[in-house]
Amino acid sequence: MSEAGQEQTPQPQLTVGQDASVVPVADRAAARIAAGDDHHAVALWLAEFRASPQTLRAYRREAERLLLWLGEQGSRRIPPATRS
Repeated sequence: MSEAGQEQTPQPQLTVGQDASVVPVADRAAARIAAGDDHHAVALWLAEFRASPQTLRAYRREAERLLLWLGEQGSRRIPPATRS
């Protein structure tokens, strides 16, 4: 149970896919990951690091923590971001 007395819904573990779907735009730095929800977006982002297992493991751990925290905050979502 969380502090507010509500039972937490377990979040699925992030699965890293083989294809990161990035929607190209005129400005490459503003490319967005095409995903239907935060879990899918994070999984696609993590797929970019599959060639570096240690980085992938560290980023996955922190991304899972972020998603769990967002879930505890109610209906909060990851805000849109651009690459710089």
